[in-house]
Order: sequence, then C-alpha cells, then structure tokens
Amino acid sequence: MIRNTLLVSLNLKHNIVFISVLRNANYNVFDHPTDPEGILATFPVSYSDVEFDKENGKDVNLETAIEQLERYKLIQNNWCQQNVSATISYSAEEVDNIVDWLYNNWDQYVGVSFIYRADPTKTAKDLGYLYLPQEVVTKEEYDKYVERLLPINLEGTNTFEEIKDEECATGACPIK
Repeated sequence: MIRNTLLVSLNLKHNIVFISVLRNANYNVFDHPTDPEGILATFPVSYSDVEFDKENGKDVNLETAIEQLERYKLIQNNWCQQNVSATISYSAEEVDNIVDWLYNNWDQYVGVSFIYRADPTKTAKDLGYLYLPQEVVTKEEYDKYVERLLPINLEGTNTFEEIKDEECATGACPIK
C-alpha cells in the first residue's frame, strides 16, 4: 500500500475559515513559499488497492510515463468531455519517448503536466523544487501524521466570501 501526503494550495483570502478548520484539526498548514496569499495544507493519501514497488522502505510508483499517458488518453477519450487533469511523473531517460508519444497522439490530448518522478531518497530541494505536490512517506510517518488528525466539521465553511470580492462585482469571478 502506498501512503503519501498531498499538498493542496489554498488562497488565504478566500479560504480563511477552511484553513482555520484544518489548523484546528492538526493538519499541517503552512505558508506557500512563492505566493504571499497562498497556504499549503498536507492531506494524507493512501492507495490500498494498488500495488507499488518498494524502495528504502517506501512504496513508490515506478510506472513509466508512457503507461501513465496511455491511461490519460483512455480516460480522456472515453470518459471526459473537456480535459482530464493529469500530472505525469517521469525520469530523464523517458524524455525522448514522451516527445514521441506527444507527437504521435497530438489529437488525443488536451494538456498534461509533467514532474520528475519522486525519488524517496531525495528531498524536494534535491529535485529542484520548493515543495512536492505529493511526498512519499513510510508507513510509520503516515500513521503518525494520521493519528494526530482530529475530525473536521465543514459546516459553515462555505461562506461565499469569494464572490463578495471586488473582482467578482460584475458577477463573473476571474480565473486564478
């Protein structure tokens, strides 16, 4: 079973109540390193029904970028009418295959993101990032984090503050 933590970016101005709820429930919430109005929150994620490879005591996904792109294409062509959100993890030796796949499937995708494959032996900084959207953790690290979390009550968090903003005064809020 793979366990990791997922970072979610929240806008402090528009999510102040939700951020407070997360902090009160002991979630790891901290300032976004490049967005003064942004906050990052860490959510535990577990994939109990997927088998992964083991590396340094951690479950890691070593699926090739092409396998991920083929799954993206399958879902894109058979399930979604717009775009499936997909972040493809890859290693440097896969770049030529990725370029070939993109060229050969030009009409089969709308857009995907790419990130170097997480290496559990390296930190975000080692990989050239300020933080990773997902961090592979050991079972012990995951369990320790989950044990400290309290139940959250989301009632009252949908205050619609975002539509009271000046930018939304015309009835159409800008995409951020």
